Amino acid sequence: MAAKYYLSIRPQINGQHALHKEDCPFLPEDEKRIYLGIFGSGEDAKEEGHRHFARTTVCRFCSKEHQSEKHNSAFHESDINAFLPTNFQISQYREGRLFCFLN
Repeated sequence: MAAKYYLSIRPQINGQHALHKEDCPFLPEDEKRIYLGIFGSGEDAKEEGHRHFARTTVCRFCSKEHQSEKHNSAFHESDINAFLPTNFQISQYREGRLFCFLN
């Protein structure tokens, strides 16, 4: 499915400029992005993004959304397991060490 894509002017911490779909919650404000056009995939938009910045990558949120559409499900069991803390991590938390779990 075709979508409008935008490229962030400001690079991420890793020095890459993120490519976002129009409905991405991480889409930068108007003055902090470049409209690239309408593309059928993030990879097609990424090629266009390379014309502006050599280090361009597809937003992780947008790419996961694309993969979900591809597999016809919102998430996979393997995705969930990657974010669940192991018993070792939980015991560290109980000991009072800093533990950060992001959703």
